Amino acid sequence: AWPGYQVVYSYDPAAPKPSWLRIPNTQYTKEEVLQWSHTSEQENVWFAYFAPYSYQRHQRLVGRMGAAPLARTSVIG
Repeated sequence: AWPGYQVVYSYDPAAPKPSWLRIPNTQYTKEEVLQWSHTSEQENVWFAYFAPYSYQRHQRLVGRMGAAPLARTSVIG
């Protein structure tokens, strides 16, 4: 657990560019229980401690960074 970290939520986690928003009232109790509250504006809502980062999104990032003039990519292992 990281002090000050906030849970995230999304209404569209399967979208090509999902939006994950922070829940500011995230807190840990004295018993180290993670708590937050959220009033949903839609029927379905997904919560996460870290916003999921798909493999496809990772591949796009690596591709963009590999094409940057000051970057170099390599395969290890």
